Amino acid sequence: LFEGLEEWMLPQIRNNEDYLMNYYLFARSATSVYEDVCPYHYLLRPGSASYRVLNRNSVFDPIQVRRYILRGCGPELEADARKALLRNCLFAYAQLSVYRGPGACEYRREVRQLLAGERQWFPLLSRRNRLLANMICHTPWLFTLAYGLYVKVFQREEQH
Repeated sequence: LFEGLEEWMLPQIRNNEDYLMNYYLFARSATSVYEDVCPYHYLLRPGSASYRVLNRNSVFDPIQVRRYILRGCGPELEADARKALLRNCLFAYAQLSVYRGPGACEYRREVRQLLAGERQWFPLLSRRNRLLANMICHTPWLFTLAYGLYVKVFQREEQH
């Protein structure tokens, strides 16, 4: 399964590289066996990805990974892969709408442009996500206001 790893993994991807590797490994495997056991335990610690300040890689690598998967998957997975890309753009924009650090405005504009370029696929999204995607594309100020209010009311400080 790992033969040719250097050729298909992207060394510039620093976030979601595990997601991309899982895609490649499942795509290369002949069969899969699923067992309802979760041996993976993610530890939140200072310095881990969940605590890092947003930067270009943390915003755009997950989007890039989903684009690679979309380009590489067959027609039977295309709608799901496209939804994953759209939802990831929504998530990135939501994070950026409350982030005030370096690059925030530029990153928001870039994610908004990416999302607008995928507008023809919005019907694949749930009604709620379709509404959010259209808000971002047409009235980003309203999305920022609504999401900022949501964060203040519903999210606890220690969540990541």
